[in-house]
Amino acid sequence: MKTPKVRLSVALAAVLASSLAGLATVAGAVAAPACSGDIVGSWGGVGFDRDTSLITSDPSFGYPQQIDLSTSIPAGRYLVETSAYDGYTGRSATPPQIHESYVLQFLDASGTVVATTPNHTGDLPDGVEEGIWSGSIGEVVLPVDVVTVRARHAFVGDTSSANSVTPTCFGATVVSPPTTTTVPPTTTVPPTTTVPPSTTVPPTTTVSPSTTVPPTTTVPPTTTASPTTTAPPTTTVPTEVLTRVEVAQPATPVQATPQFTG
Repeated sequence: MKTPKVRLSVALAAVLASSLAGLATVAGAVAAPACSGDIVGSWGGVGFDRDTSLITSDPSFGYPQQIDLSTSIPAGRYLVETSAYDGYTGRSATPPQIHESYVLQFLDASGTVVATTPNHTGDLPDGVEEGIWSGSIGEVVLPVDVVTVRARHAFVGDTSSANSVTPTCFGATVVSPPTTTTVPPTTTVPPTTTVPPSTTVPPTTTVSPSTTVPPTTTVPPTTTASPTTTAPPTTTVPTEVLTRVEVAQPATPVQATPQFTG
């Protein structure tokens, strides 16, 4: 009696193990590959039916279109790789979503995007419960140190479907380190020698003004004739009013001169 019970127990255990194994091949059987490189980072929270790091192209589904990851990457040239994932119950029966892709952006300390990968991840395979893509998405040149890597959906605004995808990790391999050669400061060109001012041409000799013709000798004014001697005024003898009474004088008798006869 014990033997049949033992066999039955073994048989039940085998069936249960088989069932669990079959379930595993459907849900969470595929593990997203880890990323490699000189610098690597992981968003975490990745797993079947987990959407902690999920991004979509259509914001109406209630998920973000990008997700950030803190990191520390020195300036330089890098080859970037990443791994994308999407898995949930019933995904194999979901209509195809052809844009389950994203790009990686690199931000400096001020939050400015200083570089974006030239390629986006490939679309995840449809018709399966779990879709995974991993590979290189090109090189980037970081002009300054980077503190954030951002996974941004490559088709933001596409409302044909959710195009849901979860970035799992990234790896950055140094292609060429940052240039450290300090460019010597430009030699300051001494100021151009000041050309002495052109010899000042002495002012043209001023031609002495033409000899001034002495003014015509002024003819002295004609000698003014001395004024006619003014005759002294006739002494005015006061005329006496005389009442002349002419009295006839007796004629003086003329004496006859004796004549001598000879």
